[in-house]
Amino acid sequence: MPRVGLGGSDCGYYRAMTTIPSPDSGLELLVRSLGDASTPAAFYQGWLQLQARTIDGVIRALLMLGERGSLYDAAARWPERVEGDPGDDEAAFARLRRLSERSLAERAVIIEGSPGGSSASIGYPIIGDGAVHGVVTLELRDLDRQTAGGESRRDEVLRRLEWSCAWLIGVRARQNAGRRGHVGHTTTSAVDTALEVLSATVTSERFRESATAFVGELARRLHCDRVSLGFIEGHQARLHAVSGNGAGDAGPGDSSAGDAPALRRAIEAAMDEAFDQKTRVVFPPSNGEVAVDRAHRELARRHGSETSCSLPLRHRGEIVGVLTLERSAERAFEESTFQLCDALATVAGPILELERREDRPLHAKIGDTLARGARRLFGPRHPRLKLACAAVGLFLLAICIARVDYRVSAHTVLEGSTQRFIAAPFDGYIEEALARAGDRVAEGDVLCVLEDKKLKHEQSRLVHEYDQLRKEHDKARAEGDRATVKITAAKMAQTRAQLDLVEDQLSRTRLKAPMEALVVAGDLSQSIGRAVERGEMLFQLAPLRSYRVILEVDERDIADVEVGQPGKILLSALIGEAIPFSIEKVTPVSTASEGRNFFRVEARLEESHERLRPGMEGVGKIVVGRRQLIWVWTHRAIDWLRLTLWRWLP
Repeated sequence: MPRVGLGGSDCGYYRAMTTIPSPDSGLELLVRSLGDASTPAAFYQGWLQLQARTIDGVIRALLMLGERGSLYDAAARWPERVEGDPGDDEAAFARLRRLSERSLAERAVIIEGSPGGSSASIGYPIIGDGAVHGVVTLELRDLDRQTAGGESRRDEVLRRLEWSCAWLIGVRARQNAGRRGHVGHTTTSAVDTALEVLSATVTSERFRESATAFVGELARRLHCDRVSLGFIEGHQARLHAVSGNGAGDAGPGDSSAGDAPALRRAIEAAMDEAFDQKTRVVFPPSNGEVAVDRAHRELARRHGSETSCSLPLRHRGEIVGVLTLERSAERAFEESTFQLCDALATVAGPILELERREDRPLHAKIGDTLARGARRLFGPRHPRLKLACAAVGLFLLAICIARVDYRVSAHTVLEGSTQRFIAAPFDGYIEEALARAGDRVAEGDVLCVLEDKKLKHEQSRLVHEYDQLRKEHDKARAEGDRATVKITAAKMAQTRAQLDLVEDQLSRTRLKAPMEALVVAGDLSQSIGRAVERGEMLFQLAPLRSYRVILEVDERDIADVEVGQPGKILLSALIGEAIPFSIEKVTPVSTASEGRNFFRVEARLEESHERLRPGMEGVGKIVVGRRQLIWVWTHRAIDWLRLTLWRWLP
């Protein structure tokens, strides 16, 4: 293959550079880093990274270089070696090294499939000036497929490697010439021209400025009357930058002549001609080239471009733009100019295209991403993507059609249907505690005993006093003293009442369970001898087989809850059993707790369970009706969005 050099600088490499960007860095930054490389190793690593970024589907890359008569050694690899590199990655680079040695030995391009058949490897010898400078070896995916532009992917990769290797040869030639103190090959001039044009392309951060600098530098170097750069938008070329005489709003710094709109349309028509034919168009034709050049003839007739040439710019196999050069008749285009422009289109085209895409507004980027995804989805390849999208589509269709029981979840607490409180019947002291919280008690079981010594002493006193009054009463009756009889009778009645009260209190010193129940609260075992006051709560009891379910329903769901709706509760203590219930009451008053509002909803259990205990907690779900599955999953987010919009919209 013929090779034209690209690259070089006045000092053989580039200005000071200490680091090479990672493979995730932008192409613009990567090219700038090549322009700043200070050592051969830095330049070779950056050059190999540039190939890996501009050639689609590269998995690994290896560059081996050497001088005449010397051994060839690895100058760069991509991705770079990292600590803890897995063994399979090293084995893959070992395969690339063996392929490189074969390509060097045979001085020919060698293509072989990789183990497993998922990729292929290309060994491309770097040959120039009659010597083998080295070899670059790439492992790529989908090497046998066709590109979107109809070109063989293998031919596209080989073409890119041809120009890139020529660039590398030019750099090494400059290095060797610098060491010898002279430059002795005409390729170096082409190398300098191409590199200076490429360097001008990446000096600006905005696409329009880079494109204008690119066409201006190219027009100056190639002595063109006008150089125009356009990119494909909607299957038509649109002019973005032009040197010399302007064409409307093509770019900053362009002059606007009176026929600028007509000139713009003529240039874009010439670009469309090259884009539609997917090949270079030269007017007047040279070297037996056959191509439709009607638009180029019209451009020459109306706008004075006696000689013109349009070259497609490609990126990842697709034509993304067109470069149009115009000269006067006495300076016709030479084959070396075509080769140089082809090389620039190969290297600068992807850079300018990426800058153009990055410089677009957000909506254009989103639209381009969607369009690219649609092409991949409905195109002839990517079966995994199609299967994944089909699966997602079927899933979305299913959740839109399917209807399920919509259940409202709520924190749930189990309570006894009734609560009994055992309080102190009088002021006294605790003498004995026989039960405490958590105990099951039967009807009549003693819970605790209050001290009764003071009551018994009072009982004895009142009994003795009653006997004395009775004797006085009997004596007065015998003597016929009616007044004394009435007085003693009244005193006897008063004493009897006091005695009955004391006896009643004595009978209540032993506090008993009124029913079979569970002691929910109350532990007096650590309070023996403590004084208690009348009415003080000592124990709280709950019946064992009569419960009610208390659900704390969030205010967002309370509108869906009605009396009679069924549900199930799953308790933390009985995680394997869901117990059914039905709603009995919905309270109209909300309660604030833990930063949210909830309503208290009461329900009754449909079946009893021996292991249930008051105070158990869990999660209850109330069945409120059937809904679409997608609504069940998304209604909370939609409600939140509606509420937020209502709050902020005027």
